Amino acid sequence: NKITEEAFKKHSVLKIYPKGTLLVAMYGATIGKVAVMNIEGSTNQACCALAKSKILINKFALYWFLANRKNIVNLSYGGGQPNISQDVIKKLKIIAPPLEVQNNIVTYLDKKNNKIDKFIRNKERLIELLEDKRKEMIDNNLSSFKNLETNKKPLKYLVRLVSNLTTKLTKEVTYLALENIESWTGKIDLSIGQGQFESTVKKFKKTDVLFNKLRPYLAKVVIPDFNGVCVSEILVLRPSKKIDRKFLFYKLISRRFIDYVDTSTYGSKMPRASYDFIGKIEIEYPTQIDVQKNIVRKIEQKESKIENLKNKYKKEI
Repeated sequence: NKITEEAFKKHSVLKIYPKGTLLVAMYGATIGKVAVMNIEGSTNQACCALAKSKILINKFALYWFLANRKNIVNLSYGGGQPNISQDVIKKLKIIAPPLEVQNNIVTYLDKKNNKIDKFIRNKERLIELLEDKRKEMIDNNLSSFKNLETNKKPLKYLVRLVSNLTTKLTKEVTYLALENIESWTGKIDLSIGQGQFESTVKKFKKTDVLFNKLRPYLAKVVIPDFNGVCVSEILVLRPSKKIDRKFLFYKLISRRFIDYVDTSTYGSKMPRASYDFIGKIEIEYPTQIDVQKNIVRKIEQKESKIENLKNKYKKEI
């Protein structure tokens, strides 16, 4: 982030570029990415810095690079880490209408971009509000059985903590890491990071509930539909017959439960909660399994409506 005066003295290739310089990435997956510097600064050899021109407005050039990135990427060469060179960039032919016309085009595109950005921000805000509404809905439905016959027991009396560790893995085993789990929803995406196993992992069954105990990822709770192994920071909980698995999932992912667990986390580098604390948290639940399942159905129906709205806004974005 910073370069000292000593570095500039030792390395003559380093230069300070003025505000307004156009930077074009030349290496790897970032080829063709472009930005105008809004500060004075330096860069490494992975970027090509284009100074201000008398016949080309840099903001106009930025839009041209954005529009032509695919063509620029096609000019790259090399194997696993394709590159383009400054020579390739120098030979690019770019349209250069009169400066007044360039200014008009930039003004028009800025206006359109700002309008689109505002639209996207508004839709993203609506998605956030829907997510808050979903959490509130879960909390409300989980407390809707107050007038019914209920029990209140520490979690450790409703589940069995499974610590079936293994280091022997095959390619056929599905590995669940924290990045595969979406926070607050329990959705699983196995397309991320598969094959990068820890040395020791836990086995789980498709009848278990998985709860992460690391503070930054506390809301990562999941009910898997497959047998597999997971990262060791995940607690594997096997529900008893007293409590419905999905009902327990919603209990563990509720804001009230997550916030309470959060108060117990310890450690500075990577704070975590202990099962000694989590297992003692009291869970209130209807004594009848049918009632638990009915509450789950209500939550799922309302969740589906909220999810449809979120998908609608995502599609609009």
